[in-house]
Amino acid sequence: MNCFNAVGRVGKECVECGTRFSKRPRDDEKTWALRRFCSQPCANRANAKPAPISERFWKYVNKAESGCWEWRGTKDRLGYGRLSAGRGKSPLKAHRVSFEMANGSIPAGLFILHKCDNPSCVNPDHLEAGDQKKNIADMIRRGRRGSNRRLGPQQQPALTHEQAETIKRRRAAGEAYTSIGLSMGISPSTARLYALNKRSPK
Repeated sequence: MNCFNAVGRVGKECVECGTRFSKRPRDDEKTWALRRFCSQPCANRANAKPAPISERFWKYVNKAESGCWEWRGTKDRLGYGRLSAGRGKSPLKAHRVSFEMANGSIPAGLFILHKCDNPSCVNPDHLEAGDQKKNIADMIRRGRRGSNRRLGPQQQPALTHEQAETIKRRRAAGEAYTSIGLSMGISPSTARLYALNKRSPK
């Protein structure tokens, strides 16, 4: 909104800091109409602010035929998606962001667990809240207590026929071997062997 300063010159209020500023002699009508900031530092600060999380989230989601929403952004070493929370802040877990967007705030002390056994999935229908006891039981049931990633493919535990078929379906849907392996307690190379029928299930 235009206003007038003490000497009658047309001015505006900076949308970043609130300071009133005047039209410069070099500003033509188009430039003045587009000006929103009193200075370049204010413009830089405003432009450096990230878009709302709800907007940035969808840029990294790929809805696979398997029903999982695969996270295509940054992931941690276990395959869980990460989303920037802003400069100087710890990254957010993408699946927790998804759960909160769909269900509201997560109660204190609860974990968000994957019903689909796919760490990179952010489909809220595949997520559920659980306490520490349920989280540990879930890790044990899915073989995530400890890692098999340092073992060679032939040293890792053999999977069942059902698990092998699950790997093939997830791979056919476009999921990466890394996330498949992490979710099933095996290495990416072992997941590849099962997907290509080069290793037999037990």
